[in-house]
Amino acid sequence: FPIHFSDSTDRGEEDVHLEIDDEQPILLGDVVISVETAQRQADERQYALRDEIRVLLVHGLLHLLGYDHEEDQHELEEMAAAERKLLSRLKWKGEGLISSAQAAAED
Repeated sequence: FPIHFSDSTDRGEEDVHLEIDDEQPILLGDVVISVETAQRQADERQYALRDEIRVLLVHGLLHLLGYDHEEDQHELEEMAAAERKLLSRLKWKGEGLISSAQAAAED
């Protein structure tokens, strides 16, 4: 599913739109987040639990929309960019799960 970002809405806020064909079902799947794992990762990244859960939610949602960072480098970069863009547009803290993992691997 393509994700489109518009610069503003009638309220002056940024808006995110997903193109979904009316013929397709609305239910895409489930996102399951382990709170214990999220808390551990939040502690490691020095995030609040809420912020880590938001990062994980965005990552899971992108998988439900068809993104797959394990296929090749191009798709990894595309999904990482989508994570950053969604988090930024929603004004949520975090750089995304992929970017965080890449930064940790460089350390």
